[in-house]
Formats: sequence, C-alpha cells, structure tokens
Amino acid sequence: GNMSVWSATTGTIIYSSGTVVSSAISPGGNRLLLQTSTTLTCYDLNVASNLNSWSSSESIKNPARWSPDERHVVFVTSSALVSADTNGVKDVYLCDVQTGTRTLISVNGNGAAAGNAASDAPMFSADGRFIVFRSMATNLLSAPTTAPGLFRFDRSTGSNQLVIARSAVPGINWFSPPVISSNGTTIAFKSTDSALVAGDANQAIDAFAGQLSVLSLADGDADGIPDWWSQQFFGHADGQANDLSRAGDDADGDRLTNLEEFSTGTNPTDTVSVLEIQITLTPPTGTNGVLSWPAQSGKNYRVQFSDDLSSNVWQNLTTPVQVSGGQGWVTVNRTNQARVFRVRYEP
Repeated sequence: GNMSVWSATTGTIIYSSGTVVSSAISPGGNRLLLQTSTTLTCYDLNVASNLNSWSSSESIKNPARWSPDERHVVFVTSSALVSADTNGVKDVYLCDVQTGTRTLISVNGNGAAAGNAASDAPMFSADGRFIVFRSMATNLLSAPTTAPGLFRFDRSTGSNQLVIARSAVPGINWFSPPVISSNGTTIAFKSTDSALVAGDANQAIDAFAGQLSVLSLADGDADGIPDWWSQQFFGHADGQANDLSRAGDDADGDRLTNLEEFSTGTNPTDTVSVLEIQITLTPPTGTNGVLSWPAQSGKNYRVQFSDDLSSNVWQNLTTPVQVSGGQGWVTVNRTNQARVFRVRYEP
C-alpha cells in the first residue's frame, strides 16, 4: 500500500509513495529503500530524486539494509546484476549508491561465480564493516559446507566466513534470518536443529548466540595500513625500509604505493596486480567494449571518461560497476571519437 515519511522536526509528511511493498529508512533519515513488486529503489529525501534502482521482487525483511554512513545498501534479488551471477536464484548484493558499484556477496569460494544455491536475509553490523546473511549454498568457502548455513562477509578483507551450518542430524534443520552485534563479533539466530549444542532435545525452535573472532584493524605504526595486511604480504606488522614495506614504498614497482595497494585491494608484491584498466571488445567487431581491472569485493570504484584530455574535465560513467571474482568491470558503448577512461578507488 502507501508509504509516507513524517518529519518530527516540521510535524509534516515530507514524502509519500504508493504501491510500496516494503521499505527501510537509512540511519540518518536521509535516504530510503523502496520495494515494489518488481523493483528496489534507493531514494534521496534531500534532493528528492532516485539514486539507484535494481530489478528485485524480494521484500525487505529488516531495516538494517543500510551502512551507518548511508552510502551502501545490501539487498536480495534473483536477477543477474553481475555477469558472474548465473545460478538463477536469490543472491545477496552490496551496492555503493554513490559510485553505483555492485558487488555479489553470495559468491563461491574462488570468487568466480554465484553460490550453488539461494542466499537471503542480509543485515549490516552497526559499524558498517560486516554483513551477515543466510544461505543454502554449500560452496561459498574453499571447503564445502552443509546447508543451510549462516555467513558473515567482512568488507575489510572482501571475504566470507562461516558462522554456523546445519548438523548431521536428520530432519528439518531450519535457520532464522540472523542478527549481528554492532562490532560484528556476536551473531544471534533461531533454529530447529537439535544438535548445534549438547542437550538440546526439546524438538522445538530455540534461540542461539555465537561469538566470532574479528580480524583486528589495529595499526601499530599508524601508517594507514592495518597490521594484518602488512603481516599477510610482508611477514611483519610494521613497515620497514629494508623490504620496502612502508606505506609510501612501492614494493613491486608498479607505480602504486603500498598504502594505495591496500586501499584498492591489489597485491603490493605482484606487478601484475595493479589498478589499471584493460579494454576488451565484445566481440572484436561489435559495438560494445568491456573495461576491467583488479578489484576487491566491498571496495568502491568509479569509472570516468574524457573526450578532451587538454581540458582536464572528467565525467562520471553512469553504467554500474560490477565486482566479483577479483575483477571489476563495466560495459561501454563504442563511439566514433577518441575517448579516454580512468578508474578511481573512492574510500
């Protein structure tokens, strides 16, 4: 039916819309998610304009679809919004409404395709770092899991972690949509599974809460790079001059500093892993081209173009960016004039 937004400041209705199935207002009250029978729309109350819309028929089940800065939304759709989504069932997506970047969250263990079954019920942690969701897929990690299961996506690392999966006990092992604590360390849910903990023999729905470790974002040398990232690529937490592991160093000589490689989600020790655009014509005689570059899930990318480099004027490409399988890409139309493209990482 109808949906309205009422302002406690003015005591008036400031927005109204009909034929809305479900909705969710952002934490600051500046933006809306509006779900109709076929479309999910992001609406900005300040500028009275739609920012993004996606094909989706999945009702919004909880209000925590927004990041705390109101820039990112997480939602469910069975439509293929990125080319890696070929499973034909419901999947979880993350979208940066500022740049239009779309990231498939319910992706398989190697990042090359969507999971092998449906996923749903996403929810942001209050700090905006984590997204928890439910899935029937068994291949979201490198090792197979049982279904159903609950997963937590970490935007800092661009990876999924298993929270809990069904036990081996036969029967209907149902999991409710999960909820997540503000810092992402505790996941709560309900389940009919009688073997998640010892002594649960009541054959009824019970409530559970589980603790998860969180990869610390501590930065001992205060260089803007978390200690875990330096440890992963250089074997120690603090930047050092002898192995070019300091934030301002370029360890692999690809013209990006280590801090820039951390920001863009590329490998600081691999010259091939660099934020550079590759252009592929599809097909070589066709009218479209694909721009692609190394990308990390959960990062924000914007593609811009210029028809005259001497003017130093760049325009934003409005076509949404897709991210999955360690690649970002966007399709562009070929023109009869020279056009230069660039990709920007936007924190």
